[in-house]
Amino acid sequence: MRYYEIMNEAILPAAILVNNMRAEADPNVSLDMRVLADTLVSVEQIWSEQERGAGHSGRIMRKLVSAADRLGVTLKLTVRWLAYDPHDDDPDYDRLHDLNDKKLDNEQLEAWYARLGFVRTGDFDGDDPIMIRQPHNHSTLT
Repeated sequence: MRYYEIMNEAILPAAILVNNMRAEADPNVSLDMRVLADTLVSVEQIWSEQERGAGHSGRIMRKLVSAADRLGVTLKLTVRWLAYDPHDDDPDYDRLHDLNDKKLDNEQLEAWYARLGFVRTGDFDGDDPIMIRQPHNHSTLT
């Protein structure tokens, strides 16, 4: 098993990845991850809360896959779009609708993840496909 030793304690690569990404948090992006095994991390959610379409989530995902490659960590995720459901009396109603207009649907999200090196596993969470990304030696992300 591959591990790193910090202050005489074995630290698993997946935990290092999650902790490093949390330490380098971006205020424009919400990223939720969970360690599933020594070298497996689930990307539970990633989205740009206020500025969809500005490239914030893409920048964080490229940073995440680069770090996963360096640490030898596999990433797993479920392709699931996010949309807001504002009420008519919500003061942010117009802004939330504008954000919804910029959302990617599942097909677009899957293509986006594929450009980052993710592939379908053949499994689903309900109707949503599950994708996985094995660590790469040389990243050629677009």
